Amino acid sequence: MDKAYMNDPGYRDLADAIILQAVIDYRRSVQRLAGKSKDLRARRLKHDTETFFRSRWFGVLTNISGRKLLMRLNQRMHTSEVYE
Repeated sequence: MDKAYMNDPGYRDLADAIILQAVIDYRRSVQRLAGKSKDLRARRLKHDTETFFRSRWFGVLTNISGRKLLMRLNQRMHTSEVYE
């Protein structure tokens, strides 16, 4: 699939905003679950964002690996907890 459209600034801005919001939502859900492991909304949000990061749609938005991004997010969140 030709991804020449990815060089369009408007497309790039929109794709970046979608991914950034997913990162924010994922972090927020993980933080909520750390305090309330039975928070159903947080569980659903976490599941939905993990699914998004592994989806073909994510691959359309960017060339980065969603699985690797999830690993890095989890590593950074774990590391920041250790130092807080």
